[in-house]
Formats: sequence, structure tokens, C-alpha cells
Amino acid sequence: MVKSTSSRKYSITNNKTMSSMYSMSPGDKQKFMDDIITNTFFISIIYNLCVLGYILNIESKDCNCFRDWRHNFMKYYSIILIIWGILNITFKLYNNKNELVNVINTITMFAYIINIWCLYTYVGILDYTKCSCAIDNSKKMHYFLYLFRYVIVGLIFLSLFSVIFTTLNKK
Repeated sequence: MVKSTSSRKYSITNNKTMSSMYSMSPGDKQKFMDDIITNTFFISIIYNLCVLGYILNIESKDCNCFRDWRHNFMKYYSIILIIWGILNITFKLYNNKNELVNVINTITMFAYIINIWCLYTYVGILDYTKCSCAIDNSKKMHYFLYLFRYVIVGLIFLSLFSVIFTTLNKK
């Protein structure tokens, strides 16, 4: 349960359930959704900063680990997502009906799928080849990304099953 505060009208008070969200005014619902989206962008920025730090660690002169196009893709994609996240939070672009913003969001989503594949395979290769730059120097981040790649793939499959199940139930 979330305590009610005067600065957040949308919060749920003591005995109310999530269904109380349906009785919110449109302004409160919009504020609630804005806060969720903003928090999602903050999490995305933090995650991409971690990935960028991990990737940059592998670029040191002493590191002779496996590197291919996936390394550069993840590096530049993380930089782009950090900038895009900051712009979204600052200018609330996610509420913008501009066609350019929608095109950028669509491109970002397709690139996200490629990034997931890159993360899954690249971190796996670094682990398989026992890359000391990744495993020893960035032990916690490597372990996190190694496990996180399975979480992401699991979430994708759950989402896919959810869409299929929802579609079949509508018929």
C-alpha cells in the first residue's frame, strides 16, 4: 500500500485497490502515467550508463578480448538512448504527437530488438572466451548483464505468449 500524500493525488490510500485508478480524473491519470513513463526513462538511462561503462572497459588498450560490430552497436545505441531518455524527460517528448518523434520512437524500438540480440550473444561470447577485461575487471557488471540477458529473453517470450493468448481469447 502506498501512503497518500498531498502532492500526489493519484496515489492509492490505505484500503483502496488498483481499481481506484479507474475512478481518477483524467488529469490525475495523466499525471500518474507521466510519472511511470518518466521513471521508466530514468531506469533506461541508468541501465544504458552501466552497459556503456561495461563496453568502454573492454576498449582499454590492455584488453584483447573479442570485439566485432556488436560491441560498437551496443556502445553507440547506449549513447543514443541516454541522450534520447534525457530529451524525453526534459521536454516530455513521449506526449508529443510530432511525426518525427514517432518515427524516432519506432526506429528505437526496432534497434532495441537488435540490441537485445547483441547483448545476449556478445556477453555470452565474452563469458565463453573467458575475457579477463569483462569477467575480472567488471565482475559484477558482467555477471549482471550475463543474467539480465536471460531475463530479457524470458520477458520477450512472456510478452509474446501474452499477445497470442489475448488474441486467441478475443476470437
